[in-house]
Amino acid sequence: MKDNKQLLDSLLAEMERAIGQLRQDLKSDSSFTNLMDQFKLLLATGISSLEQEQELEQKRQVLNHIARFIKEKVAPNQDKFDIYLSAAYFLCREEDERLQIEETPSQKTQSVISAAEKCLIAVKVHYEKLNDEGLYSRKTEIFYIKANDDKPSVMRVEEEINWQSLTSDIRDFFIRKGENKISFQVYPSQE
Repeated sequence: MKDNKQLLDSLLAEMERAIGQLRQDLKSDSSFTNLMDQFKLLLATGISSLEQEQELEQKRQVLNHIARFIKEKVAPNQDKFDIYLSAAYFLCREEDERLQIEETPSQKTQSVISAAEKCLIAVKVHYEKLNDEGLYSRKTEIFYIKANDDKPSVMRVEEEINWQSLTSDIRDFFIRKGENKISFQVYPSQE
């Protein structure tokens, strides 16, 4: 959350600087169209940065759920949570380097990945509209086989989130399709 506030703070500072420049340009002979184009670009850049950060935060939260699952159910003997988080990153074949903890899996991370691959069946994330007031749920489902048990089990983490916290592609889906639910499989990777 602190990273989000820092990002917003730096975006606001950049916008204040750009708005100051636009005010100076207003006093000059710059054309109105040119000034409006600059202002639109400023807004679009700021919104794009915020949307990228929202998407990153959604991924981070899901990877945290997977890492907690691995720590609790699969390989509870590692001391640093980053090892589990890194394992989740590599298991889901995440490509966003801003979420990357290590460039290649360390020996400890690789042992956690190997243990997780033996029991993980699938990880799915479902977004569902709960009401018309902009409340949605994100349900992370982790399907796995317990040690000494042939029957699959599932761990679910359900959270309520608001419309503004959804990523732009998920909001677009709900608007365009008019459906109330969308699902993604994050493990095994669907490439």
